[in-house]
Amino acid sequence: MKKQKIKIIPFKNFKVIKLSRYYYINQVNDSEYIKFGEEKFYLIKKSILVKMGMKFETKPVTKRFVILTTENSGINITKDVIFSIGGIAVINDGIVIHD
Repeated sequence: MKKQKIKIIPFKNFKVIKLSRYYYINQVNDSEYIKFGEEKFYLIKKSILVKMGMKFETKPVTKRFVILTTENSGINITKDVIFSIGGIAVINDGIVIHD
């Protein structure tokens, strides 16, 4: 069994455990629970934690793609050849010249 990184997050009067992509809270509810030491932590949805006022870090989304272009000697695919291929990187809607 692979070791998993457990992160305990203090929140208001509770303790929240982040285990993989799941969240557990030391507040009794009807869901499944895990034991951590002598304490029981109950499964809770992230959306409920947000409603309770818990803030989560959001990572900035980086959009990166490459636009490719070609120059051909004509439009006949059996006779003509590609003699130039070019590309330009676009990151977060901006052109990157040095890339």
